[in-house]
Amino acid sequence: MHDNSAMPHFNRKTGACSAYGFQPYGPNLPFFLLRALTTPETNGIGNEPDDLRSKKMQNIAKFEVRGNVVKINAGNGVAYITVVVESNRKNDDGEWETSKKFIDMTAFKKSADWVVNRTPGDLVQIEGTIEPNEYEKDGQKVYSTDLVIRSQAVLTPMKKKEED
Repeated sequence: MHDNSAMPHFNRKTGACSAYGFQPYGPNLPFFLLRALTTPETNGIGNEPDDLRSKKMQNIAKFEVRGNVVKINAGNGVAYITVVVESNRKNDDGEWETSKKFIDMTAFKKSADWVVNRTPGDLVQIEGTIEPNEYEKDGQKVYSTDLVIRSQAVLTPMKKKEED
C-alpha cells in the first residue's frame, strides 16, 4: 500500500494545492497564476493593451542627499540650502582621506518653510528632482541645473548650546 500523505495534492473543488500552500485568489497565490486568473482577457501574460510596458515611460531625474546643513538663504517664497556631504576613499598611497562636497538646493512653498526652520549642523535627508534651466543674461544664454527639494526630513537636529 502506498502512503500518499507526502504527495502534493490539488483540490479541484477549492483550487487549494498542498505543495505550494496557497488558495486560489488568496494572498499566497503565485503572481503568475494570480494575474492569469484575474485578467479577463489574457493575450499572453504581460501583453494586455493596458499593460505598463505598452504605455510611454515617464522620464525623471531624481537626487537624494544626506548630510549636514551649512548655510540657509531665504526670500520671496524661495529658500536655498547648502548641505555638506562627506565621503571617504583611499588615495594613491592607500590611505583613507575624507572629501567634502557642498550641495546647493532650492526649495519652494512648504519645503521652503521647512528649510527656513533648519539650523546649521542639522543632519538632514533631502530628496528631489534635477531640473535643467536656461535663461539669458547680458545677451548670452546661460544654462544651469537646479536641485529642487520635494521631500525632506531631519535625521538628527543640532544640539543647542546650553547657556551658563
